[in-house]
Amino acid sequence: MAARIVALFGALVLLTAGWSTPVATAAPAGPPAIAPPFQGFYAATGGAALFGAPVSPPLWQDGQLVQYFERARLEQPEGDQPVQLGRLGAELTAGRDFAPVAPFASTPDRWYIAETGHSLAAPFLPAWLDRGGVAILGYPISEPLDEGGRLVQYFERARLEWHPAPAGGAGAIRLGALGREAWLMQAATLAQVSAEEAGLAELLNAARRENGLPALAIEPTVAALARERADDMATRHYFSHTTPEGQTILSLLPAWGVPFRYAGEVLQRNNFAGDQTVAEAARALLASPAHRAILLDRRFSRVGLGHAVDGALHYYAVIVIEVP
Repeated sequence: MAARIVALFGALVLLTAGWSTPVATAAPAGPPAIAPPFQGFYAATGGAALFGAPVSPPLWQDGQLVQYFERARLEQPEGDQPVQLGRLGAELTAGRDFAPVAPFASTPDRWYIAETGHSLAAPFLPAWLDRGGVAILGYPISEPLDEGGRLVQYFERARLEWHPAPAGGAGAIRLGALGREAWLMQAATLAQVSAEEAGLAELLNAARRENGLPALAIEPTVAALARERADDMATRHYFSHTTPEGQTILSLLPAWGVPFRYAGEVLQRNNFAGDQTVAEAARALLASPAHRAILLDRRFSRVGLGHAVDGALHYYAVIVIEVP
């Protein structure tokens, strides 16, 4: 959709034409699809048995493509760099004090890891080796410890857990659900409403009230997706309802596990000053008949609003849904 440039009050405003077609019946939401860049690595290094199912859609985060799985986060930096696991073990234990052990001569049954000052022994040493060792899980960053009655050991990219079998069986070592824990934290962060997003929500809801319509309620997961949409456009310097990979909200909402009957998205960007940008975004959206028709559609009851900044440009994404 071509952008048009409008000079208003000495400032430059960029608008898109309204999108009148993002309305569809939702398919039942299943687990998110694995992003194509991750599929080969996932299959070759253990797949669902090691990493679990995906719990997030692929995201563009901190200059790289990432996707969260139940027990890991897969990452691919820009430039088609090799896929690797994110350092979730280190990230989620930041601030915890794991005392190193005194150096010792390694034996076949107990290894000293000089890189981190920790040791590896049964039951975690053979499990670490079987799951790719340092290349996949990284070095140990703790000694074995008790967490909630379970023996665990932290590694740079994972947590190994000892799960005893009932009735005295052999038991099993599994990766802990660090990916799910990290994704819940990330989604909560994305869903936090900024001052700009809250201000835009109030202005749009004021317009709905003036037209005898109920206010839109902010839905956390939709808010997280809207934030990701705005941030993705600002980071990758595009302005479109379709991502460079061909995704739209009609594919992203099911991938994020959001059930809906109808959905719509409106976008706006402007380079007004910080104390004017929200008002200008609302004015521009409501002045466009196509945008206004979506924002004042009686079917919609939930909303997510995203705001991101690229230099002087403010990007806004507003996603509205009708719940089933």
